[in-house]
Amino acid sequence: MAQAQTVQMPKFGQMVEESTIIAWKKREGDKIATGDILFEIETDKANMEVESFLDGTLLKILVKEGQTVAVQTPVAFVGNAGDTLPEVKVEILTPGEKKAPEERPVRATTPVVAAIDAGPSTIHVAVPVAVVPQP
Repeated sequence: MAQAQTVQMPKFGQMVEESTIIAWKKREGDKIATGDILFEIETDKANMEVESFLDGTLLKILVKEGQTVAVQTPVAFVGNAGDTLPEVKVEILTPGEKKAPEERPVRATTPVVAAIDAGPSTIHVAVPVAVVPQP
């Protein structure tokens, strides 16, 4: 038996951290093909339709209409009848609720000098940059 493929909440834009599913356009058990509209989402800026990148059957919906989840969260599984479904835990958020960021110590800022070529003259700019140690 094969394992079903995961449909994730897409990240539409760099600043989008969460989205709400407004409506599912397909139901569990429906056949889907690449390009079919699976569901409609609402972000803090717009409503958008989400297309399928997979072919198969919509086996399981994990996030119901009206629920908000972080981007990249599994929202459904697509596969064939009999495929195994991975064990996943989906964290449902309150709209506007943000997951707490990881805390990392920040060292003093270090100015970085950048040279910008502006034709016959060169502009030098000092920009403070925070140095964040990597784990």
